Amino acid sequence: MVSFQGVIFKYTKFCGFLGNNFFDVNIILIGTERAAIHAATAKHTNLMDDKLIDDFNQTMNSWIDALEKYSTEDLEFRPAPDKWSMGQLYMHLIAETDFYIAQVNTCTACDDNATEPLADKGRELLLANTFPDEDLTGPPSNNLLPQPESKQDLVLSLLNSKAAMNAAFIMVRQSPFAGKTKHPGFGYMCAAEWLHFANLHLRHHFRQQLKIEALLASTTSPRGE
Repeated sequence: MVSFQGVIFKYTKFCGFLGNNFFDVNIILIGTERAAIHAATAKHTNLMDDKLIDDFNQTMNSWIDALEKYSTEDLEFRPAPDKWSMGQLYMHLIAETDFYIAQVNTCTACDDNATEPLADKGRELLLANTFPDEDLTGPPSNNLLPQPESKQDLVLSLLNSKAAMNAAFIMVRQSPFAGKTKHPGFGYMCAAEWLHFANLHLRHHFRQQLKIEALLASTTSPRGE
């Protein structure tokens, strides 16, 4: 194998060649790799339309607006020892969204993994435009999520995440790169796919939000500011 400008090429079949013949082969391989990256860039740019960021902003605004109706006690109420409070749910959304923003920014900075594929189930999820209607089991560390410091902290964090994603969106539209990063379950995603995924994740948790709200409405514990 040989590395050239950060790209690794296999040339086992041509190891008997020397001099110009060897380098002619590598030039062809480099050209092929570059063509694939340019094709990925074009696809990535086409995916990155205004609807993606508009949908994301709409979903974020829904989560921000909902905070107005929750008291501090509402946010801290846990339905069961192994269930999140509403505040912990918000903490999860903020942490995950910030992680997705970091992936978007990484994808705009280089062509790493540009030709790596999205896994079949990742493609199916994005095409369906929704997560499956089922409870997904996260890592054990999810049970260690802290309660929020205050409602105002949640509002500020959500606004910061929203602003950061919008800034990342502008960078993606201007970037010549089409890198991808790997999701552990869904394969390699480009910046547009990470933005799409971030919105789907926020929307997926609307169902959990409704369940917690129903439990808050049924509890006899006094709650208020």
